[in-house]
Amino acid sequence: MRKIISSVMLLCAAIIGARAANGQEADYYYLDIIYSNDVHGGIMPTGASFMNPEFPPPLGGGGSFANYVEQRREKMKELGGKLLLLDAGDCYSGTPIGTKTKGQAVVNFMNMIGYDAMVVGNHEFDKGYQALEKMMDNAQFPVLGANIIDRTTGKPPHKLKEYIIQEYNGLKIGIIGVGLTSTPTMALPENIGNYEFLPEGPVIAKLVPVVRPQCDILIVLTHMFLPYDPVEGWKDVEKRNKEGDTDVEGLAMHAANMYAGIDLMFTGHVHKGYYFPWEDPINHTLMLQTFGNGTSAGEIIVKVDKKTKTIAGYELPSEDGSLVTLFEDEFPPDNEIGGYIGREQAVAEAGMDDVIGTTKVNLMRGSAAENLMGMLITDAFRDYYDSDFAFTNVGGVRAEIQAGEITMRSLFKVMPFGNQLVRIKMKGSFMRKVVEGKLLSDESDRGLLIAGADITFNKNRPKWDRITKFLVRGRELEADKIYDVVTTDYLSEGNSGMELLLEIPQEERVYTQIPDLDVVERYIKKISPISIKPDDRLKRDDKSQQAPYLQQAMPK
Repeated sequence: MRKIISSVMLLCAAIIGARAANGQEADYYYLDIIYSNDVHGGIMPTGASFMNPEFPPPLGGGGSFANYVEQRREKMKELGGKLLLLDAGDCYSGTPIGTKTKGQAVVNFMNMIGYDAMVVGNHEFDKGYQALEKMMDNAQFPVLGANIIDRTTGKPPHKLKEYIIQEYNGLKIGIIGVGLTSTPTMALPENIGNYEFLPEGPVIAKLVPVVRPQCDILIVLTHMFLPYDPVEGWKDVEKRNKEGDTDVEGLAMHAANMYAGIDLMFTGHVHKGYYFPWEDPINHTLMLQTFGNGTSAGEIIVKVDKKTKTIAGYELPSEDGSLVTLFEDEFPPDNEIGGYIGREQAVAEAGMDDVIGTTKVNLMRGSAAENLMGMLITDAFRDYYDSDFAFTNVGGVRAEIQAGEITMRSLFKVMPFGNQLVRIKMKGSFMRKVVEGKLLSDESDRGLLIAGADITFNKNRPKWDRITKFLVRGRELEADKIYDVVTTDYLSEGNSGMELLLEIPQEERVYTQIPDLDVVERYIKKISPISIKPDDRLKRDDKSQQAPYLQQAMPK
């Protein structure tokens, strides 16, 4: 595949109209691809707090997105081009309108604006595979997942497709959908059911030779992800290649480098937007990804040579790149679609603006030492049962709350996934092992949020023996004592790197069926106004000496 040449330009009517009228582009097809990923139910109007937390510019949500898509669709009609509308997964879970309707309101929206395809993301299983299958039944577009099979039949489950071929004016476009292999580690087993996720790499390697001869342009639509830092990401790819590592492990950049023949790859999962496409230096696959949450539309306009039916170049919607922020004043929401979203939102969000408490401090996220939001959550878990110890994962804390009034809406943004509390009878030795297991990586102070303990660790010590102080309720940890521990069902099933918890017998767990959101709401009402401060509940001190009661190596 030859190197693709880009031209970044404003695609306003005057420019394109003039070029078309002059016949300068008569040798090319236009393929305009608008893409989304990780929308997480973000189809309602909101504010661009990432630009200005105090006075966020209004964003029009799905109504503005619909307006933008319709504008571009009309422009492609004028040019004789084709518009494709694609989603790379995690479309609904994360807002009341998505979660409370189990994705149906979001799929209805996607039907209304004419999506051409989506791929299954890991959060499509948050309400169970049954909800996903109802979404597929309702969708007026194909749902893809070539590496997802029914373990009982070995075939694609329900209406899931491996790939599709679209054609317009003789140009054939192949789209292969690839889910994230690690999805079962991020969902409850009962939510996955008989769905089995095969490794991404071998499936891509198998299907590219099958689909490529059937099409002119080949797209991989996937919930695999691009790295936060493309420079470091590429270094990792080079390292993996040097070591002969062929397991892509969800890394889209590695997959694009390993498998030739892919023209474009649309990715997601990590909420890191790329303003300009990443082009693989060997295979020249173009990879694109938005920040997610429905705040912007991603777009790339591909120029296809009519004679060779190969990509001759591409254009982006503005000089700022491929991401178009959906400002309400720039793209007024479509009346019909905006009205539909408004009605669904009103039902889903009834009572969401009720004030449940106040906070005197900004409840921020971050490392364990700074994560006041996480401290509040784990304190709430522990307080509910007066347990000895509570923990959750940093990734489960999805938003921050600024000083002032706290509403159910703001709390839902923090905890949108509907997890429930689990009580576990846990020996002190195993409790230590669980914490040691989260202290193995370089970012060892970011992965665990705790309450009820005072823990110090030293990264210079050997792995599995880094804790130098471990107090529970102010007393030294006792290896053989049984402690009352609270966490979430999500973690108790071994997700987010907590595989150790699978070793705990079922009879030592109590699935309370009490939503974590309700527990934190109760605690906020109990202690409001909140004035929590950073503390040393999980502290790194690389000069600390291990206390005598801990001077025994932990088993690997």
